[in-house]
Amino acid sequence: MELIRQIRDAENKAKKLLEDTEKNAVLSFENAKKEQASKLQAAAQQRAEAIEKAVITGRNAGQQQANELKTSSARQQQQIKDSFAKQADSAVKQIIGFLQNN
Repeated sequence: MELIRQIRDAENKAKKLLEDTEKNAVLSFENAKKEQASKLQAAAQQRAEAIEKAVITGRNAGQQQANELKTSSARQQQQIKDSFAKQADSAVKQIIGFLQNN
């Protein structure tokens, strides 16, 4: 009789252990899924922030290049105007000199 009771107790303990193991496995799986979802969300947020940062950096670099090109263009235009003015003065003097000699 004692042996039967011990066997039943052992069976009950085994069933309880199996149930606990199954519960723990389910909880571990659910926790792993939650952790994975959290990591994916964090990665997506980091990616979005990196994209936003890159866009801002690109915009700033583009604006800086545009400003540099405007400055360079204005400088070149002034140089061309100055050169033209000198050549025009020289041409006018030559024409006047030519007309006075003839």
